[in-house]
Amino acid sequence: MKTVARRSAVEPLPVVAQDGTRPIVVALPDDDLTVVFERVAAFGGRANVFVAFPDWLALIELTAGTGAQEASPVQPIHEAISMAMYVEFLKLHDSPVTVTLSASERATARHGLHQVAYAF
Repeated sequence: MKTVARRSAVEPLPVVAQDGTRPIVVALPDDDLTVVFERVAAFGGRANVFVAFPDWLALIELTAGTGAQEASPVQPIHEAISMAMYVEFLKLHDSPVTVTLSASERATARHGLHQVAYAF
């Protein structure tokens, strides 16, 4: 059994769907961001995205597609970016970050990145 802990206990998972559920998408560091965009789109465009590293989890509040905000400036990124590289990119920003893979694929990571610890 694993125990997951977040620094802030106010909201266990920040993204809440209209029906009250908290959609979760799990990604590995080697997964392409485009694949994660597709997973988030399957949940209506917003999800709590966990990226599982060997000794910690990254929690990203991700809005993909038409719901993505216009944060300035919009950062273009390569379509083959891995989740590990995307997490490193998010570590450089304190505010929401909007990225674009193409003219039609855009995503916003609200509140940057949350680090989550877990133990066996």
